[in-house]
Amino acid sequence: MDRISVDKLKALQSLVGDISAEAAMARQQISPLGRVALAKGELHRRRLRDKIFLPAEIFNDPAWEILLELYIADAEGTKLTASSICIEARVPQTTIVRWLSLLERMNFVQRKPDHTDKRRQWLNLTNLSRDLINRYFSI
Repeated sequence: MDRISVDKLKALQSLVGDISAEAAMARQQISPLGRVALAKGELHRRRLRDKIFLPAEIFNDPAWEILLELYIADAEGTKLTASSICIEARVPQTTIVRWLSLLERMNFVQRKPDHTDKRRQWLNLTNLSRDLINRYFSI
């Protein structure tokens, strides 16, 4: 490689590094509402993908669907149950129950009793999962 090419390559690497640093700083400044908008956008893109690629089950990721639904509900002050997540995520209830048990054991989801209906339990993100999702949407 000649000297001019090496100098141009170094200048380009420096420029890319500067742009990457600026982008990282901008992403760290994303507001909570911005992160919720990103989560909604991700769910929307996943639903579009499911319409394009058939069968949609080849991209099945129930844990992420559950966490995203709970993240959005948490930000909007909405309460969700396993049944409502089944409807929103379009995942069978047996699958949701299995994944919720795993997410609960991993301390990502917690269940809280509904004091007005003893048969129902509200699902919530834990602080751990909320922090991890915030970090994910800030990258």
